[in-house]
Amino acid sequence: MARSDSFFIRADLNAGGSSATGHGDYFQTDIDLGAYVDALGKSVLRIHNIAVSLTDTLGTSPEITGEEEAAAQFWVTTQSQTAAILPSNRAVISSGNVLASRAVSGNGLSSRQYEAFDNLPQLWT
Repeated sequence: MARSDSFFIRADLNAGGSSATGHGDYFQTDIDLGAYVDALGKSVLRIHNIAVSLTDTLGTSPEITGEEEAAAQFWVTTQSQTAAILPSNRAVISSGNVLASRAVSGNGLSSRQYEAFDNLPQLWT
């Protein structure tokens, strides 16, 4: 009988630290899942859910510098990438983006935020 213990895998990615990055910069972090997969023993890893949080290094809401816009995209993939890819790529498990803007001058939290996560299908069995 297959084992079905639930567990969490977590990872952090620093996409530029405290300085602004240029449009189109790509950052990546690998998550080694080799310990959870055994092809000869027919042990596989099944993903039941994905949760993503876009924060500053303290885990809080990032500030926007001045009256500006900010955007961040993410992809959870089965293979390493060197740049952004389309959701139609077979390596994509999940992807999403967050857009934010600050309507007043000075540093602070965004005035508006929009998110689009395609963590679908959510009924993964």
